[in-house]
Amino acid sequence: MKIRKFLMILGISLFSTVANATPREEFETRVDELSLHVVEVSSNFQMQRQSVKSPDIHARLNEGIVLRASGDYERASYIFMDIVSRDRWKGEPAYYTAQYYLALSLYDRSYYRLAETHLVTLIDSHVQGNERNEAISLLIKTVQHTENWDVVIDVIQRHGNIASDPALQYALGRTFFLQGRDEEALSALQGIREAGQWQVKGDYIQGVLYIRSKDYETADQKFKQVLSSQEKFRGSDEVAILATLAVARLAYELQKWGEAVDYYQKVPESSPYFGDVLYEMGWANIRQENYSAAKQNFQLLMMSYPKHRRTLDTKHFLADLEREVGHYDEAMASYQQIVGTYEPIMTRMEADAKNTEQRRQYIESQIEKGEFDSIEIIPEEARESFAEDEKLKRVQQVLSGLEQSDVNTTDSEIIIREIESIISSPENIRALPEFRKFSNSLLDVEIEAIMLGIDLTRAYSKVDEDMEESIVQIAYLPRSQQERDILAMHQVDALNARSSKYHRLKLEAENTRYKIRVIRGWLNGTTGSKISLEEREKLNVTLDTLEFRLAALKEDQANIEGRVSALRLMGLEGASNADRSARLSQLNYVRSALLLQWMRDESDMSLDAYYRSMIPKLREIFDNISGLQGELDLAVSEKTEDFRVRLEREKVAVESEKTRYLSTRTEVGKTAGDIAANFWTYVYERVRDLVMDADLGMVDIAWIRKDERSRELSNTIEERKKERDVLEQDFQQYLKESGQ
Repeated sequence: MKIRKFLMILGISLFSTVANATPREEFETRVDELSLHVVEVSSNFQMQRQSVKSPDIHARLNEGIVLRASGDYERASYIFMDIVSRDRWKGEPAYYTAQYYLALSLYDRSYYRLAETHLVTLIDSHVQGNERNEAISLLIKTVQHTENWDVVIDVIQRHGNIASDPALQYALGRTFFLQGRDEEALSALQGIREAGQWQVKGDYIQGVLYIRSKDYETADQKFKQVLSSQEKFRGSDEVAILATLAVARLAYELQKWGEAVDYYQKVPESSPYFGDVLYEMGWANIRQENYSAAKQNFQLLMMSYPKHRRTLDTKHFLADLEREVGHYDEAMASYQQIVGTYEPIMTRMEADAKNTEQRRQYIESQIEKGEFDSIEIIPEEARESFAEDEKLKRVQQVLSGLEQSDVNTTDSEIIIREIESIISSPENIRALPEFRKFSNSLLDVEIEAIMLGIDLTRAYSKVDEDMEESIVQIAYLPRSQQERDILAMHQVDALNARSSKYHRLKLEAENTRYKIRVIRGWLNGTTGSKISLEEREKLNVTLDTLEFRLAALKEDQANIEGRVSALRLMGLEGASNADRSARLSQLNYVRSALLLQWMRDESDMSLDAYYRSMIPKLREIFDNISGLQGELDLAVSEKTEDFRVRLEREKVAVESEKTRYLSTRTEVGKTAGDIAANFWTYVYERVRDLVMDADLGMVDIAWIRKDERSRELSNTIEERKKERDVLEQDFQQYLKESGQ
C-alpha cells in the first residue's frame, strides 16, 4: 500500500514536471518522430523479410565452410543440408558445392550410405571438371566402406566418354584395382593417353599391379616413370614419395641392397612413411652386414616413433645386433628390459588367449550393451607397442564405426531435442538472429509509444494507480542494444561456466574409468599376485561400487547434456524467461489500459480539443505497431512451421538410421568380437615369442661367455703345462750338470 501511495505521488510529480516543461508543440514533434520511427521499423522489417525469404546461397555456403574449417562439423552439416533441401537453388554452382561438402561431412561422421546417396545425386547432376572428379574420388573412398562397387562403376560409365576422359579412365581403373580385379584395372589404366596427373597416378597403380603379377622389371619402370614426371598436382609429392619407396622395396626384393638404401635415403623425414623407411633401411644394412648403420636406423626408429608397429620387433633386433657385434653387456641389458616389460603382459593375457570363445563373448556383450569405452582390445600396458599395428587399426576401425553410429544417433537426438526446444515457444523463435534485431526494434518503439502516450495522458488527466505500478515493471526491460548485449554477455558467460563444469566432470569420469581398468590389470597381473586374496576381494568390491556409481553418473551427464543444449538455444534461464515474459505482459496491460482510458476520455465533452486530436494520432501509431507485431507473428509462425517440417524429416531419417544401426549391431558385434579375440591371441603370441626370444638371447650370451671362459681356462692350463715342461727341462738340465 505504501508503494502504491509512493507511485501515486511519483505520478503527480511527473505530471507536474511534464505539464510545466513540455509545450503542446513538443508533443506534436514527438508524435511525428515516433510515426517516422514506426515507418522506418516497418521498412527495415520488409527488407529483412525479403532477405530471409530469399537468402543469399553464397553467404550460407560460406557460413558452412567457415564452421567446418573451425571444427564444428555438426552445425556445418546442417547448413549444407539446409542449402541442399531448397529446390529453388538447384542448378546454381554453390548448390552443388554445398552438396559435396554435405557428403564430405557425412563421410567424416561415418554416415557412409547417406554420403554415397548424395554423391551419386551430385554426379548425376552433370557437374563437370574438378568438382565431378572430387566427387567421384570421395565416392570411391565411401564405397570402400559400403562395398557397393557397382554403384561407382555405373556412375562412371553413365557420365561422359571414358575413353576420352583421363579422369574417368583413372577412376574406373582405381575402382577395379580396389576390388582386386587386376586385369580390368590394368586395361583401364593403360587406356589413359593424355599426359598429366591421371597418367602419373595411373602409372603408380600399374606399378603395384605389376608387382602383384611378379613382373618386377616392368613395375620398376612404371615407378621410375612416376619419379621422372614434372607434373604438379594436389598430392603429387605424396605419389612421388610412394613411388620412391616402391623402387627401394623392389631393389630390396631383388637383393640390390646398396640401391635400396640409396632410394630409402631419398624419402624425406617429413614423410608419414619415414618410420617404415627406417625399419626397412635397417634391414637393407643388415643384409650388407653394415651392422653399425642398421643399429643407427633402429635406434632412430625407436626414439622418433615409439608407437610404430615395428618398434616391438626393433627392440629385439637391437639386442640381437648388440650380441652379433660382441657387445654382450648391452645385449644382456636389452634382453632383460624386454623380459621385465613384456612378461607381466604375457602372463595377464595367457588365460584369455587360451580361451578365445570366452574373450569373444565378453567383447560381444560389451558391444551389445553399447559400452564401447570399457572394451579392452589388448591390455593398456601393451597398447603403446601395438599402437600403429595394422591389425589393431582394423579392429579399432570396426569398433569405432559401431561407436560412431551410436554417437551419430545420439547427437541427432540431441539436435532434435534442441529444435523441439526452439519451436516450443514463439519467444525462442524471436530470439533467432533473423528476428532478434527487428523484434528488439519493435519492442523499443512500442515502449517509446507507451511512454509518449502516458506523458500525453498525464498532461490532461491522471494515470490509473495500477498503470503507474506497471510502468515501473516496464522500466526493467532493456531499452537499448547496449543493454541487451550486456545481458546476453552475462547469459553466455553463465552458460559457458555450466558447460565447462560439465565437460570437466565428464573428463574426470573418463579418467576414473581409465584408472579402474589399469588397477584391474594390475590386480590380475604378476604384481597383484603379491596381495592377499582377502585384500584383492576387498579392492574388487570397491572397484565394482565405483563402476556402478560411474554408470549412474553417465546417465546424469546425459540429462545435463540435454539441459545444457536446451539452454544454449533458448539463450535465457527458465527463471529469466519467466520474468521477461511477466514484464512483457505488463507492457501489454499498460497499452490496453491506455487505449481503454482514451476511449473514455474521447467521450468526455470537457476534454481539450488539442488532446482530443492527439489521441487518434497515438491510436494510429499503436494500430501500426499492432500491424507490425502481426507481421512478426506471421513470420515467426512460418519459421516455426518450417522447423517443424524439417524436424519431422530429421526424425524419420534418425529413426531409419537407428533401425539400421540396431539391426546390424548384433551381426557386426559378432564379427568385431571374433576379430578382437583373435587379435588378443595374436598379441599374446607376439609378446610370448618376444619374451622367449629374449630369454634365449640371454641363454645364448651365457653359453658364449661360458665357452669363452672354458677357452680361457684351457689356454691357461695349456700355458701352465708349457711352463711346467720348461721348468722340468730346466730341472733335468740342472741335475745333469750337478752330476746327479
